[in-house]
Amino acid sequence: MGTSTDRPADEAVSLNLARPADTLFGGIIANPLRAVARVCVHLSEIYVPDPFLLAIILTFIAAGIALCFTGSGADQILEAWYNGLWDIMPFAMQMALLTSR
Repeated sequence: MGTSTDRPADEAVSLNLARPADTLFGGIIANPLRAVARVCVHLSEIYVPDPFLLAIILTFIAAGIALCFTGSGADQILEAWYNGLWDIMPFAMQMALLTSR
């Protein structure tokens, strides 16, 4: 006796909604676009930093610019950064709830 599973039977008809890239645009444009996309992905994986590292780098750049172009000291800049972090926390948590669905 067979067991019941949630998977469809082997005889189920596939809709095949996703077309291979070679059939898009008749294969003439798809292959060069695929090559360009692979080069872009390779370069971005090499040169674009991790999002967390990018946030840290931009934080230090912003702090450096604030030190150079405002009359504020390092303690005032750090306090403003800390207070601003808590000001945007409700919005950040709302976005986290929306993206976790």
